[in-house]
Amino acid sequence: MLSIEDNQDLYFGGRKLDKGAYVEVKILGSVNSASSNRMTAKICEIFKSLLDIPGDSIYISYWGTSDWGYDGGNF
Repeated sequence: MLSIEDNQDLYFGGRKLDKGAYVEVKILGSVNSASSNRMTAKICEIFKSLLDIPGDSIYISYWGTSDWGYDGGNF
């Protein structure tokens, strides 16, 4: 599932970014640091190549959950 909100201001360290992204990755289960590190590299690569957003302007958070609801029940 993907949601994109365009035309939003993003600030980091008190400065407004010309181009930036905040990405939330939600995982069914627990977050594995090695896997999330590889995913961060891939997300930054994709955002740079498709949207010309530099890696130092992309912030990614990972959230693990034991329950994920869908269609009247949980996985």
